Amino acid sequence: MTSRALASPPYAARRAVFGYFFIAGAALAVWVAYIPLVKQDLRLGESALGVALLALAAGALAAMQVVGHVVERFGSRPVTAASAVLLGLSLAGPALAPNLPALFGALLVVGACNGTLDVAMNVQAVAVERRYGRPIMAAFHAVYSVGNVAGALAASLAIRAGLPATVTLPAAGILLATLAGCAARGLLGAAEEHAVPGPEETPAGRAPVPLAASLLGLVAFCCLVGEGAAADWSAVHLRDRLAAPPATAALGYAAFAAAMTTGRFLGDRVVGALGPVHVVRYGGLLAAAGFTIVVLAPAPYPALAGWAISGAGLAAVVPQIFTAAGNLPAGPRSLARATTLGYLGLLTGPPLIGFFADLTDLSAALAVPAVLALAVAAGAPLVRRAPG
Repeated sequence: MTSRALASPPYAARRAVFGYFFIAGAALAVWVAYIPLVKQDLRLGESALGVALLALAAGALAAMQVVGHVVERFGSRPVTAASAVLLGLSLAGPALAPNLPALFGALLVVGACNGTLDVAMNVQAVAVERRYGRPIMAAFHAVYSVGNVAGALAASLAIRAGLPATVTLPAAGILLATLAGCAARGLLGAAEEHAVPGPEETPAGRAPVPLAASLLGLVAFCCLVGEGAAADWSAVHLRDRLAAPPATAALGYAAFAAAMTTGRFLGDRVVGALGPVHVVRYGGLLAAAGFTIVVLAPAPYPALAGWAISGAGLAAVVPQIFTAAGNLPAGPRSLARATTLGYLGLLTGPPLIGFFADLTDLSAALAVPAVLALAVAAGAPLVRRAPG
C-alpha cells in the first residue's frame, strides 16, 4: 500500500458507499414490511406468495452472473449508482401489480436491481478500503443493517398511519433513488478505483476467476445459512419449542441482529488488531457455541443469549470474505462468484433447516448452522491478505 494512499484516504467515497449500503438495506426492508398487505390486496395464498417471492431471489442470482463482467468493463461507480436508482424506482412495481404474474415480474426486476447493487457497491467498498489502507469493510455492512432497521421503522409508521403500499412504496422508492443519484459524485471513478492496485491485481478481463473465489463463496454460504436460520426460525423455535410468549419470541431475531450490527461496527478495529484470519476463525467458533446454546437451551432466555452470541460471532465474517474475494485476480467477477454462493446459503438455509426439522425436531435441526459455523472457522485461512 502506497504512502500516498494512506495519507489521502477518500473520505467522500467512504461516505457515498455508506449511503449506498443504507439505501440497499432500507429499500428491501420497506418492501418486506408491506408483504402482508400486498398479499392481502392481491388475495394470494401462501403458495402463490412463495412463488412470487422466488422471483426476488431469481432476479438477484441472474444479475450476479453478469454484473462482475459489467463492473470490470465500466467500473463500479456507474453500476452502483444506476442500480441503486433503479432499485428505488422498482419498488413501485410490486405495489402497483394487479395480479400474481405482474407481481412476479415486478419482483424479478427488484431482485435484479438488488443483486446488481449488492455486487457493485461491494466492489466499490473494496476499492475504498484499499485506498484507506486499513479495515473499513465491516462498517459498511453495519450501515446496511441500520438501513434495514430504518426502512422497517419507516414502513411500520406508514402502515400505522393507514398508508397503502401504492403510496408508501413509490414514495420511498423515489426518495431512495434521489439519494442514490446525489451520492454518485462521491464514488471513486475507474481511474481512482485502480490507482492503488491490490496485491494480486491483473488487467481487467484477462484473469480467470480463481478457485479461491469459489472457496470463499462456500465459506460465505456456511455463514449465511446461519443468518437465514436466525431470520426465519428464531421466533418459531422460541415460540413452538420453548413456549415463549409471542413478544419474547420476537426478540430472538432482534437479539441476533442487534449483536451482529454491533459486532460489525466494532469489527474493523478488531480486524485491524487481530487480522482477518483470527476474526473469521474465532467468529466461527463463537457462532458455533451460540447455535449450540440455542439447540440445548431449556428455556427462552438462554436461547436468546445463544442467538445473540451467534450474531456476534458471524458479524464480521462476510465483510472479510467479500474483501478477500474483491482483492483476488478478476476482482469484480471473483466477488460476484463469492456473493452468489453466499446468497444461495441465505436462500436455501431456512428450507434446509425446515426439512431437517420435519425429520427430527427444530432444536436438532438448528445444529446445522452450528456445524456450518465450524466450517466457517476452518475456512478462515482463505481470507488471509497479502502484505501491502
